[in-house]
Amino acid sequence: MINPAKDTGMVPPLVAHDGQVQRAFETGSFHLTPLQILHVEDDPDDAFFFERAIKNAKLECELHLEINGEKAVEYLSKAGIEGHSSSHPIPHLMVLDLKLPGLSGFEVLSWARGQKALKTLPIVVLSGSSLKEDKSTASALGASDFIVKQSDFDQIVEQVVQFISKNGLARASARRESNVPKQPQLQ
Repeated sequence: MINPAKDTGMVPPLVAHDGQVQRAFETGSFHLTPLQILHVEDDPDDAFFFERAIKNAKLECELHLEINGEKAVEYLSKAGIEGHSSSHPIPHLMVLDLKLPGLSGFEVLSWARGQKALKTLPIVVLSGSSLKEDKSTASALGASDFIVKQSDFDQIVEQVVQFISKNGLARASARRESNVPKQPQLQ
């Protein structure tokens, strides 16, 4: 196995912030996996167009869809308990609608921020609401970003991709697979 740090003399693409990640590079036990995105959306059309736009953007990720707030909380609870499993992988990013049946997006956001394992999970609110009150409430509850839904989902996904790049989430997915117990940190 080629070790980019040793075999080529190049700096690996992941900046190692702790010894475990660096050791993963040195031992060759470093595995990149697709970015895990949990999309919480009750509108089937919006979910379809978001998924299609993600595919068009050629973003290497696994998209998991939950259709209401209760299902999102159930998914995140199982992911936290089971760890990284194929049925409930811990997401690297949650894209959350606000207007959901049952538990609202605000309630899901508040619940997630109250969970120790999810405090640093990047949560992007994707909502049809452009109200300043909704944006400020989402921010106060711990949303990482707020994107207003538009008819052009390719543009929305471009904003999500920019968020991913800006916050190093592709590198976070690599850290997760190297068994570093930390959630990705936003800067």
